[in-house]
Amino acid sequence: MDRTKRKLTFAELSAVKTKKLQSKLNDPDNLFQLIFALSQLKSCRFTYFSERDIALPIATRKQHSTIETLALYTVDTWNEILTLTSYTSNLRRLITPCGMDRDIDIETLLPLRLSNLTYLRTCFNYLNFHEFEIFIKKIYSPLKILHVEFLVEDVNFRDSDCWENLILTSLSHLEELYLIYKERFPPSDDLIFSGKLNPFSSPFWIDRRWFFEVETDINFVNYIVRPYRSCNNSTNLVRLLCFRIPAADDGTIEKLKRTIITNGITCDYTIKRIVDRVYIEWKLEPTIDSS
Repeated sequence: MDRTKRKLTFAELSAVKTKKLQSKLNDPDNLFQLIFALSQLKSCRFTYFSERDIALPIATRKQHSTIETLALYTVDTWNEILTLTSYTSNLRRLITPCGMDRDIDIETLLPLRLSNLTYLRTCFNYLNFHEFEIFIKKIYSPLKILHVEFLVEDVNFRDSDCWENLILTSLSHLEELYLIYKERFPPSDDLIFSGKLNPFSSPFWIDRRWFFEVETDINFVNYIVRPYRSCNNSTNLVRLLCFRIPAADDGTIEKLKRTIITNGITCDYTIKRIVDRVYIEWKLEPTIDSS
């Protein structure tokens, strides 16, 4: 980019608060420096195609951007994210759909310190649950909304006790969890909705109205935890939740019905009891996900 055109681009971008930028670059550093210098920019969605890694230095105290929402669609290494976010001390929302754990060394992981960051959306392609625990403890931010997807098979990702402990100890501000964990179909014919595979039914999850679901496609079983209001808005979609209650009787079912009505969890539902397994089936109502 010649000097004249670069000045023109800067002048045009300085007048906007939100800009989607997509560019094919040999050196992305120059464009990032340009973006971070914009005095009114609040949100940036950035995609670039380059064989070069980002090589910006860590920001100094005088190099702080006004950006509050940053979406990085082609950045997937922790060191690059640390570098870029060092320029965005006001950052509130960080989105990295390609992940952030490529070439990560969990033993020497540097912390992310963003005091205003409340929203994180990302995926993990390489970390198991224990490594993810170490990772999340390196984020010193009051996260309120976490969207996260895992592509490494580790049964601890669908262990409610592991998640409950992590949330209570390291994500104390969390208000909404959107979790997707993928597994290839098991070789056995075990029921997907067995008590063993569906443990997200303790008061911890019910009080937060975070629901557990299982979806299947050709090759994978997708285990999903998300707030009730974020569920698919199809009026024809029926969900099934099954859990085991030892010594369940008719009184247990009546108490469960009263709890559902009192908390306004759902209206169009049926409850069935077969021995000590309780099945709740409900039709999802149309909702709009505002997040």
